[in-house]
Amino acid sequence: MATRKTSYTYYCLHCHRSYRAKSSRSQYCSGACRAKASRAAHGAIVDDQAAASERRNATKSAQRFERVCSQCGEPFTANGKQGKRLYCGDKCKKRAYLAAHRTEKELR
Repeated sequence: MATRKTSYTYYCLHCHRSYRAKSSRSQYCSGACRAKASRAAHGAIVDDQAAASERRNATKSAQRFERVCSQCGEPFTANGKQGKRLYCGDKCKKRAYLAAHRTEKELR
């Protein structure tokens, strides 16, 4: 009766070391080598995306927006990521929220 071979000897596609594998479809000696090979293959794309994201965030934070508070009418400066702010601070934001909800309750 023939016995089945249960382990195979291969060379890792990333680090080129020999290793024993249970599967004949194995290509890497470990999960870490598989991850490193994947990052190496796709690294240029990931690096370009990270650099573009950093540039976008740097330009946004450098921008300044002169706005007027919707609640009190006072001018204020909003940074790039806060460009859509409507209120100068938390007090005006809370007053606007309460005013909106009071009118809804009165209409009911």
